[in-house]
Amino acid sequence: MTGPIVPLIIKFEDWPEIDRRLWERAFISGGLFDTTGVFASWSTGTRRLHGQNYGAWLSFLRRNQPEQIDLTPTERITKETVIAFIAEGKERLRLRSISNQVLTLAVIARGFEPNGDWAWLYHAARSLYEQSNPHQLKPPIPIAAADLFEWSLSLLNRLEDSPVSDPVVHAMRFRQALMAGLLIARPVRVRALMAMTVSKHVEVSEHGIALCFAAKDMKDKKARRMPFPEPLVPFMLRYLDHHRPILLRRRNSDALWIGQRGNPMSIDSFTSGLALLTGRVFGLTLRPHAFRHIAATSIATYAPEHAGIIRDILGHATLRMAEQHYNRATAVEASRRFQEVLRNLRSEGRRRAKADRHRHRNSERE
Repeated sequence: MTGPIVPLIIKFEDWPEIDRRLWERAFISGGLFDTTGVFASWSTGTRRLHGQNYGAWLSFLRRNQPEQIDLTPTERITKETVIAFIAEGKERLRLRSISNQVLTLAVIARGFEPNGDWAWLYHAARSLYEQSNPHQLKPPIPIAAADLFEWSLSLLNRLEDSPVSDPVVHAMRFRQALMAGLLIARPVRVRALMAMTVSKHVEVSEHGIALCFAAKDMKDKKARRMPFPEPLVPFMLRYLDHHRPILLRRRNSDALWIGQRGNPMSIDSFTSGLALLTGRVFGLTLRPHAFRHIAATSIATYAPEHAGIIRDILGHATLRMAEQHYNRATAVEASRRFQEVLRNLRSEGRRRAKADRHRHRNSERE
């Protein structure tokens, strides 16, 4: 008789008690007279990522070496066990993912036992990372940013003009089209997008709409204030005034993006819905990070003279400009220039389509 199936990632509530206790202690905020935990500065996303990776490690132990669970967390981390963990991972994961899991082990081991020798574990993570060809560019996605933006605008216009049989479903479709358009025009990371609130991130004035992101919202820890894409402004106002209240179902929430049941949308819900929608429309399964890739590729391909704005559009600290400190005007100017690139690409696309129709009519006459 077989035992219960062990999931590939063990949830926190199912971790061994000692692991849970050490993990929670590492996140204590501390105070004037208290010790701050070693991981207290981690963002929610970083905590979730390392928690998932550590859950994968615990799953490996329970499935393959259950006797190790009775040891302390750092006693379990031996070279032999890590080698076996990597070998199993190679059967179903990419090297980049395995390197991330091993890096998590190194970080947690050092956090749980600061005086231990974990250099070998960091070296293993680095070696796996280098083997994954980290500097190799991903193949370009066969769709341009302007095409995605134009599709979003077209869908929003159709939804505005179409009859409404189910207000909630209609509001969901409107929100999804709006989010897709915003994501390609302002390709922030999905975590920042989904954490947006009405009061802190959206500033509506007579001059339009501004998006405001605090430093803690951005991966490079630099605050950004950028203009909302001008063609999407009326649709955003419509969402705020009409569709968002429908989705809220009389509930109170400051979250900008509201799901089907009146609660703030989750990252998983948005990501899966976007993948299904783009797969149906374009035949390509596009997730949020793909939008960032498409935006950068479109600038480099169709407007190489503006390639310098990629670093500011994507917010990469490793691609920072000559100035060491972030200049707020840079994000505003980069957003405006990217909008200009999109506008020019859309105009060029319409000119090509018109020329194709003209040639087609002439050929029919002949």
